[in-house]
Amino acid sequence: MGASGKLARLLRPVLREDASFCFHWQFRTFPEGSADSLRSLVWAPLRERYPADAPRPDLVVNFAGVTGAGPGLSANTDLALAGFATGATRMIAMSSAAVYGPTADAPASEDGPVAPAGEYGRSKLAMEAALLRHVKTTADRALVLRLGNIAGADALLGAARPGARVVLDRFGTRAGGPIRSYIGPVTLARVLRELAVAMLSDRPLPDVLNVAAPGAVAMGDLLDAAGLDWGYRPAGPQAIERVVLDTARLQGIVPLGPETGDAAGIVAEWRAVAQRRT
Repeated sequence: MGASGKLARLLRPVLREDASFCFHWQFRTFPEGSADSLRSLVWAPLRERYPADAPRPDLVVNFAGVTGAGPGLSANTDLALAGFATGATRMIAMSSAAVYGPTADAPASEDGPVAPAGEYGRSKLAMEAALLRHVKTTADRALVLRLGNIAGADALLGAARPGARVVLDRFGTRAGGPIRSYIGPVTLARVLRELAVAMLSDRPLPDVLNVAAPGAVAMGDLLDAAGLDWGYRPAGPQAIERVVLDTARLQGIVPLGPETGDAAGIVAEWRAVAQRRT
């Protein structure tokens, strides 16, 4: 679900190469010219019922969501729950590291405190709670992924334009600029495939899972690896220095090597996928 969104557009070229799954992509309008148009499903889940002649999936991977700010963010809950309107009894739903807010020195763990700093994080936390209430009263299963930054679908690399200078907040610490948990799109696609297999085989899984490459990366290092022009500005009072996830739980399910969290490796994945996007 949510095949036309920023994250799904980034991942579709990678996922469609996996012949072990039969993917059907949900769009709100027909995707003219897309390589995925032959297996597309046109459905507006907030406005209409799931089509009677549409496939009944074994698993929904739900990328559908609303970003930005304002009352429309409440749709994140409705879009997540709509995944079960397909007749599927298993779903992987995308949440966000934004539910944690700033993480200071200690990486945020799934069982630790949540303190979203904005409306988007609060809407994702409400979505998580609604999904978990649903599965406790039904035979359905849901796995909620709290995603770190995804290279190419983020506000840094994904928004970079040739010749444009990128400006980062500068903090009064040794690190200088912002530190984030990141993951490249190729690695994320691998994680999603392995989690899908685990869901389809009914392996025990946690309700909530942080998803990022191990460790953390400085945004300035990513910009250097990408060869982009950048500089600093003084950090304002609302700027967040660190959002770092504890990925030990993920590592126990889908082990990722340290190279997946290296700035050069993350940038290489982003560029490789950007060349294949359609």
